[in-house]
Amino acid sequence: MSSRKVAFGKIVGAHGVKGELKVLPYIEKDEMDGLLSNLQGLLNEFYIDGIPYEVKGIKRHKGVFLVKLRQIRRRDEAEALVGKEVFVERRALPTLPEGEYYAFELIGLSVVTEDGSPVGRLIHIFSTGSNDVYEVETPEGKELLLPAIEDVILSIEPENGRVVVRLPEGLGPEGSGK
Repeated sequence: MSSRKVAFGKIVGAHGVKGELKVLPYIEKDEMDGLLSNLQGLLNEFYIDGIPYEVKGIKRHKGVFLVKLRQIRRRDEAEALVGKEVFVERRALPTLPEGEYYAFELIGLSVVTEDGSPVGRLIHIFSTGSNDVYEVETPEGKELLLPAIEDVILSIEPENGRVVVRLPEGLGPEGSGK
């Protein structure tokens, strides 16, 4: 039985002469250390273009993960992968408490109002000091920023592919000003 693959990050560069990859993860920087300690021993494979690569080592370095893959031995081989997205098996990631999600699990979800009216698609999550902010792209291609607070984010339903929101006054499509 195969596990669902999830986007983990993007290869943004090569490091050193032995083919290490710089992988920018799809998580916030403040979550990297906790994730790294949980990944040790759990993360055995990365998938790039559907091809499995054996992970020999992973460590944090200046806002990215440095990853050593068994099949990549030289810098030029690593450079050939720059720009590619990296996938992992979902089961390799630590389980979060009920109602908590990795940001990459939410990116791409449809955003709808309580009555089911489409608002747009979740394209980015910003971490601020007090609460996250969800960046939503409307069907017209405009940007809508929603605070991730109880009064606005009513439910997060990855299994249904959606986030249900109550738009604050003035943030609806007619009042977004964008």
